[in-house]
Amino acid sequence: MIPGFNESIKALAQREGATLVDIYTAMGGDGRYIGRDDEHPTPEGFEVMARAFAAAIVDKLEIRD
Repeated sequence: MIPGFNESIKALAQREGATLVDIYTAMGGDGRYIGRDDEHPTPEGFEVMARAFAAAIVDKLEIRD
């Protein structure tokens, strides 16, 4: 279910012109990034999320010459 839903989110973001931070892809399906409750990230998962958001912010807002 998740890959299909993720593709729907990507399509919606593209249609709306929104910047998408694709956490699903950033985590690469690695189960160690999701906690034992199968819902919330582990501390390592939060690190992956933070890096993904930071990269998107830099990519979107960085001033290029």
